[in-house]
Amino acid sequence: MGPECEREEVVRPESTRQSLLIDLIYELLDAHSDTVELASPINDPAWEAHTDYVRALQRRGREILAVAGVQSREYPNAVRE
Repeated sequence: MGPECEREEVVRPESTRQSLLIDLIYELLDAHSDTVELASPINDPAWEAHTDYVRALQRRGREILAVAGVQSREYPNAVRE
Protein backbone atom coordinates (compact mmCIF):
# COMPACT_ATOMS: atom_id res chain seq x y z
CA MET A 1 0.00 0.00 0.00
CA GLY A 2 1.55 3.30 -1.10
CA PRO A 3 1.49 6.66 0.65
CA GLU A 4 -1.47 7.80 -1.47
CA CYS A 5 -3.61 5.15 0.28
CA GLU A 6 -2.56 6.01 3.80
CA ARG A 7 -5.02 7.86 6.00
CA GLU A 8 -4.16 10.08 8.87
CA GLU A 9 -5.83 8.66 11.92
CA VAL A 10 -7.81 11.16 13.94
CA VAL A 11 -7.78 10.52 17.67
CA ARG A 12 -10.88 11.81 19.42
CA PRO A 13 -11.61 11.91 23.13
CA GLU A 14 -13.68 8.99 24.43
CA SER A 15 -16.65 11.27 25.16
CA THR A 16 -16.67 12.51 21.56
CA ARG A 17 -16.56 8.98 20.18
CA GLN A 18 -19.40 7.91 22.47
CA SER A 19 -21.44 10.93 21.49
CA LEU A 20 -20.94 10.20 17.78
CA LEU A 21 -21.97 6.57 18.26
CA ILE A 22 -25.05 7.58 20.23
CA ASP A 23 -26.07 10.02 17.49
CA LEU A 24 -25.57 7.27 14.90
CA ILE A 25 -27.73 4.86 16.89
CA TYR A 26 -30.55 7.39 17.14
CA GLU A 27 -30.29 8.09 13.41
CA LEU A 28 -30.53 4.36 12.66
CA LEU A 29 -33.55 4.05 14.96
CA ASP A 30 -35.22 6.93 13.12
CA ALA A 31 -34.43 5.29 9.78
CA HIS A 32 -36.20 2.16 10.98
CA SER A 33 -39.21 4.27 11.92
CA ASP A 34 -39.21 5.85 8.46
CA THR A 35 -39.10 2.38 6.88
CA VAL A 36 -42.15 1.31 8.86
CA GLU A 37 -44.06 4.42 7.78
CA LEU A 38 -43.11 4.00 4.13
CA ALA A 39 -44.02 0.31 4.13
CA SER A 40 -47.33 0.70 5.99
CA PRO A 41 -49.50 0.95 2.83
CA ILE A 42 -47.99 -2.27 1.45
CA ASN A 43 -50.39 -5.13 2.03
CA ASP A 44 -47.92 -8.00 2.06
CA PRO A 45 -47.49 -10.48 4.93
CA ALA A 46 -43.71 -10.47 4.50
CA TRP A 47 -43.56 -6.67 4.82
CA GLU A 48 -45.94 -6.75 7.78
CA ALA A 49 -43.69 -9.24 9.54
CA HIS A 50 -40.64 -7.14 8.74
CA THR A 51 -42.21 -3.90 9.96
CA ASP A 52 -43.27 -5.67 13.19
CA TYR A 53 -39.65 -6.71 13.64
CA VAL A 54 -38.42 -3.18 12.92
CA ARG A 55 -40.87 -1.68 15.45
CA ALA A 56 -39.73 -4.16 18.10
CA LEU A 57 -36.08 -3.44 17.29
CA GLN A 58 -36.68 0.29 17.58
CA ARG A 59 -38.45 -0.08 20.95
CA ARG A 60 -35.67 -2.30 22.25
CA GLY A 61 -32.96 0.07 21.05
CA ARG A 62 -34.59 3.03 22.75
CA GLU A 63 -35.10 1.00 25.94
CA ILE A 64 -31.43 0.04 25.99
CA LEU A 65 -30.37 3.66 25.48
CA ALA A 66 -32.72 4.77 28.26
CA VAL A 67 -31.37 2.15 30.67
CA ALA A 68 -27.84 3.17 29.73
CA GLY A 69 -28.80 6.76 30.54
CA VAL A 70 -27.43 8.18 27.30
CA GLN A 71 -28.66 11.13 25.31
CA SER A 72 -28.03 12.27 21.81
CA ARG A 73 -26.95 15.81 21.03
CA GLU A 74 -29.60 15.91 18.31
CA TYR A 75 -32.27 14.32 20.52
CA PRO A 76 -31.60 15.76 23.99
CA ASN A 77 -35.10 14.92 25.29
CA ALA A 78 -35.19 11.40 23.85
CA VAL A 79 -34.07 9.79 27.11
CA ARG A 80 -35.86 10.77 30.27
CA GLU A 81 -34.42 10.09 33.68
